[in-house]
Amino acid sequence: ELENHSLTGQIQLIQNSEGIIGPHGAGLTNMIWAENLSVIEIFGAVVDAPFFILADIIGHEYTAFSGSQAEPGEIDRNSDIVVDVQDFHDLLNDEI
Repeated sequence: ELENHSLTGQIQLIQNSEGIIGPHGAGLTNMIWAENLSVIEIFGAVVDAPFFILADIIGHEYTAFSGSQAEPGEIDRNSDIVVDVQDFHDLLNDEI
């Protein structure tokens, strides 16, 4: 949880990371502090592309992973995301 760290702490964590995984959101912007990073962005029902574009510009490896919305029927970008653990595990094994 990067929000629990100072800006300097966040930068240091990201610079020393090989990859970051997170749901679509502003926290993925921290990828700007790293080089040669693998980024996995998790989506629910709403898919948006700005972090793919940012990762591409910087030269990071980017993968989108689709989960499903926890509350079916309502399309809401702020809804919780349900992830199939086996599918996510398989993705991580493919990335390593």
